[in-house]
Amino acid sequence: MLEIKRVNSRQTRRDFVNIVDKIYKNSEYYVPTIKLDDHEMFNEKKNIHLKDAIWYPIVVYRDKKPVGRVIGIIQNLAEKKTGVRTARFYYFDCFEDFEACEFMMNEIFRWAKQNGAVSIHGPLGFNDTDREGMVVEGFDTMGTYVSLYNYPYYVDFMEKLGFTKDVDWLQHRVSLPDRDAEIIGKIDRLSDLVQKRYKLHFGTSKNNKEFIKKYGMPVFEVLNKAYAPLYETVPIDNITAERIISGFKLLITTELCCIVLDENEKPIAFAICFANISKAVAKSKGRLLPFGIFRLMRAIKHYDVIDLALIAVIPEYQSKGINAMLMSYISKAYYRHNVKYMETNLNLEENIQVQSLWKDIDSKVYRRNRSWKRSL
Repeated sequence: MLEIKRVNSRQTRRDFVNIVDKIYKNSEYYVPTIKLDDHEMFNEKKNIHLKDAIWYPIVVYRDKKPVGRVIGIIQNLAEKKTGVRTARFYYFDCFEDFEACEFMMNEIFRWAKQNGAVSIHGPLGFNDTDREGMVVEGFDTMGTYVSLYNYPYYVDFMEKLGFTKDVDWLQHRVSLPDRDAEIIGKIDRLSDLVQKRYKLHFGTSKNNKEFIKKYGMPVFEVLNKAYAPLYETVPIDNITAERIISGFKLLITTELCCIVLDENEKPIAFAICFANISKAVAKSKGRLLPFGIFRLMRAIKHYDVIDLALIAVIPEYQSKGINAMLMSYISKAYYRHNVKYMETNLNLEENIQVQSLWKDIDSKVYRRNRSWKRSL
């Protein structure tokens, strides 16, 4: 017998958070979220995202055993931006049991229609810093920490449920040539030229803590301007930005993160990159205790893969060579640590400007991720 339960008790919360341990028990590519973060998400007094959205987290049970989970979201900021009330689905995971999946998603469709939504999209979170997109190609790869993973049957389930492609994101694996290669010299020279031409410079800080204090909020000023035209993005206010910074501050280092300022010290671009922690988090199954935190710290200090997490340039400075500045900066850490390659997070397939970043460098698409859509 199938049954739906809203996540509103200690037991349903545990079922929601821990079901993925069983679903992906035999997967070598799945990277879990941090369990502590998942549990804290259900403290509705502390979940800052709920000030701008309503949600409906549920678990589906078959014969009293959890077999699937999903969150329905209606993001009011997205409605304000587009003028259309749409729903999102997030944290979608299930066993290979289409009957249970359909039962679960029909409940989300019902909830969404009841709350006035005309369509549903996903997987999408509350904002663009959340994990998003369902893997449709590249099932035999482990991605960045902030990217989703799923089995191939998820794609079949989406199609059976009547979903169609909304947009695709691509993830690239990028390798730089030898340090003395002509293309690297060209990037460094262009970086110097752009700085002189537009009177730009990198923000400076004594350590990681000072970088976060000085430039954490300015990063989100740039992000909101640069990402405003992109698919399903919503503005991130200061309260939400502070919470996001707090969640990622352990990963932020001046070696891999930089911000570009104009002559008046106003931020115009940034690159936030992380040491790849996917294997460390996967080995600890998303648990920080008792040994997960030590694996995490080791991965941050000793890395050979870099995650290109967020890169943004405000519209006024796009197509002016600012990306050369960012790449020149990141390349220093790449060569210092003898990095094997860098992995991008999700780049929109239709975002030609971003896709062109990798055209002169050894790169390949290793994953395709999809946001699905369906009318209600």
